[in-house]
Amino acid sequence: MNKSSILIILISLCLLLMAGCEDTTTNPADKQFDSLYPIAECNWWAVSTPFCNTIDTLRYIPSEIIGADDEIGWNTVSWDSNEGINHMLAKHTEDGLIYSWDTTKKKPYSLLGMKTTIKLMLSKSDKGGNTAFASYLIAKFPINLNDQWVMMSDETTDINNEPAVINDVMKCIAMYQEVETPAGAFECIVYRESFEFVGAFNDDQDSDFVRFYYYSEGVGLIKVLFVDNIENEVTVEYELVDYHIQ
Repeated sequence: MNKSSILIILISLCLLLMAGCEDTTTNPADKQFDSLYPIAECNWWAVSTPFCNTIDTLRYIPSEIIGADDEIGWNTVSWDSNEGINHMLAKHTEDGLIYSWDTTKKKPYSLLGMKTTIKLMLSKSDKGGNTAFASYLIAKFPINLNDQWVMMSDETTDINNEPAVINDVMKCIAMYQEVETPAGAFECIVYRESFEFVGAFNDDQDSDFVRFYYYSEGVGLIKVLFVDNIENEVTVEYELVDYHIQ
């Protein structure tokens, strides 16, 4: 074998090694978020559902459905016993966990798919993309304490019949909170959901209720608390009972 042939072989091997390294490169933000909420077909989460008085199981199933971004790569959000809400999709992005809801179907009570005391607003904030779907940033990650974002927005009228806006706001209020569940104890990032009213509304209208979401790294959502500020009641809407992470 002459020197030219050896040189060609060495160059080819180097190119193959470089290509292999490039294929395994992971976006740091994606890698961080995957550790917070590991979406995979083999994973499942069994949770208590007080409003159904039963245990339900969440799974994410790969789908060929085109979501709100006009792309595939989404996963169907599937609950074993909660029929009628399996027209929701989920995907990881650089911003965090995105849910995509098929607006041509009956609206679920919650973006999580669970029945809750408060129905969703009719969102008009999603512009462009697949007109059959609207997308929502459910859990932002990476995130810092006190970071917040508008998950959805409604155009409406205020008490003076003037144009107004209601924003559904999510905010990170804790980073390392210990939370007990039937599935065990977890250190959690906590998100707080509340309404922000832009316009002339009653002073106490935006404090009628809040909802708290508890996420644990490597496990996902482990608990949801609903706080009714009018009735002074706290309800556990969602609590992890068992889970399997591959």
